[in-house]
Amino acid sequence: MFSMIDPDVALQLILQHSVISPPIHSVIYDCVGLCLATTVVSDVDYPPFDRSMMDGYAVRLLDARNTVNIIGEVAAGGSGENSVDAGTAIEIMTGAPCPEGAEAVVPKEDVTREGNRVTLPAEIRPGQNITRRGAECAKGATVLNAGDAITPLALATIVTFGIEQVSVFPKPTLAIITTGDELVAPHETPGPSQIRNSNGPMLVAMAQSLGVSPTLVTHARDTMDELRAALAQARTCDFIILTGAVSAGKYDSVPDALREFGATPIFHKVTQRPGKPIFFATRDRQLIFGLPGNPLSCHLGFHRYVASAMRKFMHREPFPAGATGTLAVPYVMKGPRTVFQLARAEMRDGAWSVTPLLGKGSADIYAGAIANAMLRIEPGSGTLAVGTPIQFDWLLGAI
Repeated sequence: MFSMIDPDVALQLILQHSVISPPIHSVIYDCVGLCLATTVVSDVDYPPFDRSMMDGYAVRLLDARNTVNIIGEVAAGGSGENSVDAGTAIEIMTGAPCPEGAEAVVPKEDVTREGNRVTLPAEIRPGQNITRRGAECAKGATVLNAGDAITPLALATIVTFGIEQVSVFPKPTLAIITTGDELVAPHETPGPSQIRNSNGPMLVAMAQSLGVSPTLVTHARDTMDELRAALAQARTCDFIILTGAVSAGKYDSVPDALREFGATPIFHKVTQRPGKPIFFATRDRQLIFGLPGNPLSCHLGFHRYVASAMRKFMHREPFPAGATGTLAVPYVMKGPRTVFQLARAEMRDGAWSVTPLLGKGSADIYAGAIANAMLRIEPGSGTLAVGTPIQFDWLLGAI
């Protein structure tokens, strides 16, 4: 087991022990946000017929400038019995199949109609306002690949092929266990030495921002019996997150409880601020995170480490794209540990202006309540002046 390791080494170890979930077969409507485990192939040509792109008239090219007879109409979902011959036109609606003989569709606003006759414009281009059969997607074409996310647009595409069940990489099952005699539920009135439990709801919200609904959310007081009982309920979950009791205090019993649970410790303590005492262990394929009880430490532990492992489990890119901006105020870097600093990024004059949100320590969630970004600042950076270019990550649930 390692001690006081670098943040990047910690993340690397977590991802090394993370697994990609085996695929499952599921109803497509339950799969938005998940990644496909197979390709999606077009079953027919799309569109399956020459389709009108406009409300107008299906005509022949040689009738440009001419006044022709309207001999019928075709609506979307219909099938006209007439064909377009020289000297004739068929009124057609957007999305309707073009009748036989149609070489173009002239929009209604480009013609003059009198009764059942219509005068066409001087110029008509071949194929004007017609989407030819198979032009959007030919039969047998691969439209989505394994690993592609099922977005609402991807879902719309899949169901046009008559597919309502797909093979996907599922969401993980997750147990969240908060600990501590000092915590009471948000609806309860704290005693003189108690506070309301904010970590539990925060972690639930962060998981939900990844599309993961926790299987178990519970609280354990600072006794081995309650920790054992909570862990027993979480035995089958892919991920277990515990908060609090992971440092080196008299009542910090999570590491001992996890060893008794059969977990193998991988590391304990990372050279970062906040969140130095983070604990990571495995139990077979199960990933177990002991996050510090201070809210900002707990938040960073999920944002940086748990979320990356969950994304990998779901076959997603572990690290979402960040952004670059400039500091709106000076920042003074102190201490020997890498700092992960909450910040507020705002668009000003076409660029991101980033303001660090400085609080009173890792228990102070109030200064960071409006944060939407996370800065990483390395030891030895000194004082960073206003206007210094800086990279940042978007916070989970903030965009």
